[in-house]
Amino acid sequence: MMKKELRSYFLDQRNTIPAEIREELSVLICYNIVSSTEWKEYSSIMLYIPFKSEVNIRPLIELAWREGKKVFLPKIDIQHNVIVPVEFNSSSKLIKGPYGIMEPQPADNYHSEPIEFRALCLVPLLACDTNGYRLGYGGGYYDKFFALYSNLFRCGIGFSFQKYRNDLPRDQHDIALMAFCCEEKMEYIQKRPT
Repeated sequence: MMKKELRSYFLDQRNTIPAEIREELSVLICYNIVSSTEWKEYSSIMLYIPFKSEVNIRPLIELAWREGKKVFLPKIDIQHNVIVPVEFNSSSKLIKGPYGIMEPQPADNYHSEPIEFRALCLVPLLACDTNGYRLGYGGGYYDKFFALYSNLFRCGIGFSFQKYRNDLPRDQHDIALMAFCCEEKMEYIQKRPT
């Protein structure tokens, strides 16, 4: 299958999960995330605001704050066609960004030093293969982000059916994830950065 067909297939599959089941599975996924070594070791966590039928990891924002962690959310920089991490705190506001995805309101708290930004990065996806390659929505934003920000532990977040047992089609610029977390477990694919 080509990327377009795979995107359609996995999106259709995810959309068929009833909302109450999706929430139950999301709770299990959040539990697996906070039980991980990476959650305990990283003081900065980059999350996402779930869009439509994506895994709901939003409760992790409050938990991270309670544990004294810094929370970052992705903001699409349209001018440069890339994601930038924006620190998100209790006084921050969310606005509808490109593609209808909620993101932090423009502010001065962008993390502008890619080399120094070290975080556990939780990444939405449509599918992830056994080599850690991710199938997203087709914009290439996360791959560009990963190329700039190399000190991230890149963890894909999805439901167990989103783990694709074959190789996903990939491009030369695609960057693999280091782990995939679903309701069953946190599955490690690569070593984390030192």
